[in-house]
Amino acid sequence: MTNGSSPKRFTFIVAISVGIVTLVTALLGLAYNAMSLFAAFSGAFDQMPDKASMPYFETAFYVMSGICIACYLAMVYCAIGLFRHSRQTGRLLSLILLFEVGFFFAVGSMWREPTVGSSVAAATGVANGGMMAQFVILFPIWAPLALWVSGLLRSPAHDFPSSRTDAETQCAN
Repeated sequence: MTNGSSPKRFTFIVAISVGIVTLVTALLGLAYNAMSLFAAFSGAFDQMPDKASMPYFETAFYVMSGICIACYLAMVYCAIGLFRHSRQTGRLLSLILLFEVGFFFAVGSMWREPTVGSSVAAATGVANGGMMAQFVILFPIWAPLALWVSGLLRSPAHDFPSSRTDAETQCAN
């Protein structure tokens, strides 16, 4: 094994590993939201006992589901990009994960709002449950760190391996 191939191999393994986890969690989220939307379109929410106390439930559900589905589709795009070792999709994935964490806390903070709080709280589990696969494995924390350590988030000037040629390395030693 040559001196420069080890960092490239590490970057390759991290990109593929993060890409696989990204793809799996995005597909699980899409499946969860597809089932929730199917239930909504089938009239499952029409039989809610406290529907009068939660007038914004369906609006909150559809808005949060739309946001989650957009995130999952963007994550599928990022997974494909990571399989191709694209720096841009690694950065985009990190931004999506940061957005999802912010979205999670913003939705939770809306529960205390007196007008829409009960509707948002009730719709949260049904609309945002697909994100739980990511949060249970702490994906928004370790994935950007792994991408950064592997060099996929750094600028090309900090690319692995160093820009020194083998001849320059031998002369320096």
